[in-house]
Amino acid sequence: MVEWVELSLLDQFEAVAVGKVDAAICRLPLYHDGLVQCTVLLEEKKKLVVPAGHRLSDRELIDPEELALETLPTLPDNHQLGAWASDPFPDHTPSGRPIARGPS
Repeated sequence: MVEWVELSLLDQFEAVAVGKVDAAICRLPLYHDGLVQCTVLLEEKKKLVVPAGHRLSDRELIDPEELALETLPTLPDNHQLGAWASDPFPDHTPSGRPIARGPS
């Protein structure tokens, strides 16, 4: 029998570690002692949303380095997402170039 348990980004790893659940579908990075990352279940495609007429609006693929020339929304400084915030709210490109922080 399968029972579903709703967990947040903040408590999902603890729930597996203490045996509240047998397994969880989680976002990386994995930060919890005693847990290991298993098989990748899916790879998410990301979409960049820009206004019509924006310099990137007609591209099919965008090099993430292009984001160094943009300002992206951010989370408030007191957010609780830790390392997971870097996925939807990056502050630098893969090569390390900074991305300007916009409003939260």
